[in-house]
Amino acid sequence: MKPVPYAALSHVVLALARLPLVRRVTRFVSPTLVVRATRQFKHDPRATRETFLVTYGVPNYRERLDIKLFKKACEPFPVRRLRFDHWPVKRAKKKT
Repeated sequence: MKPVPYAALSHVVLALARLPLVRRVTRFVSPTLVVRATRQFKHDPRATRETFLVTYGVPNYRERLDIKLFKKACEPFPVRRLRFDHWPVKRAKKKT
């Protein structure tokens, strides 16, 4: 297993803590290493605590597509930008 990138790990956790409407924050450390923090439950203003799941390791399918785009755009690693995934928006119910 690769060594833990503590700077990237703290960066994604702090970004997720600051943005309540974001579900997942991803940091691309290298083409073979990704750090991700995921919010376990949707944010509630009355909540007194939050739970985050932090993972690091090999990128998944969607992240590999992003890495291909970064390489094509000659973006240097580690990528400075974070990737934010928001909660899905519920559709309005159809009136019949």
